[in-house]
Amino acid sequence: MARKKAKTGLIVGLSILGVIGVLAGASAIITKGFTKSLKDGITGVETVMKFKAVSMTEGGDVTFSNGAEEDEITMAVHVEGSCVINEETEKLTKLTLGDNESASNISKDDLESSLISAGMESKDILSFESSTVALGFAKGSALSLSLNVEYDEDAATSSYTEVAYFDAIRINYVVPAERIILQTNASEEKHSVSYHKQFITGRTVSEDIKLTALEKSFTLSENNISFSSFSVSNAKDNRVTIESIELLNTSKANANKYCWFVQA
Repeated sequence: MARKKAKTGLIVGLSILGVIGVLAGASAIITKGFTKSLKDGITGVETVMKFKAVSMTEGGDVTFSNGAEEDEITMAVHVEGSCVINEETEKLTKLTLGDNESASNISKDDLESSLISAGMESKDILSFESSTVALGFAKGSALSLSLNVEYDEDAATSSYTEVAYFDAIRINYVVPAERIILQTNASEEKHSVSYHKQFITGRTVSEDIKLTALEKSFTLSENNISFSSFSVSNAKDNRVTIESIELLNTSKANANKYCWFVQA
């Protein structure tokens, strides 16, 4: 299959534990070599693509770009947050998810229902709520995307886009204070959910979210991914600075392979 040359876009939506984003494609980029990651998360990975935010509309629609002059790949992301624009270049220099001004946005009941739907066990739900809920509410924000990744070229139709092999997504971010970070991924038959307290502040850290594993004899990975940040005890400040989004190859054996992905 020939590599695609046209500009394409990755559409990512923002919601509270809801997946409203879609993936529309990207052209093939190969990163030679295979080095161990120095960031937190999955180790021994190769970055296939890296996207950074470059612009944002008043309505919260953000364009991410891989920075290539030719065959530029972009992502359109909707955020409930803010940005800082360089007045001279008119380019975005900082993208913030969440805020420190608005009121709580998730009731305890709605949060619990979402966590149950995500597949979290009862004991973990109680632990999660004990860290995030106060006075019956929690404050959080989420970056969500939905995509299908096909690993068999013969099964990929013309609507799919060829790209260097990847099997995980990395969210690079910075927090100004302790946060509860939740990540989920789901297909019709599978789901995964995990959370942790992020104590590291002031430097870039990462969340790595693996794509759903393939069933026997299947070659399509279906994914509904959400990266969510919650303030501790419903504090008004739940800000997270999004530094970049990466597509990752976590298997050295697949370093020279391709896959094909499409809007789900």
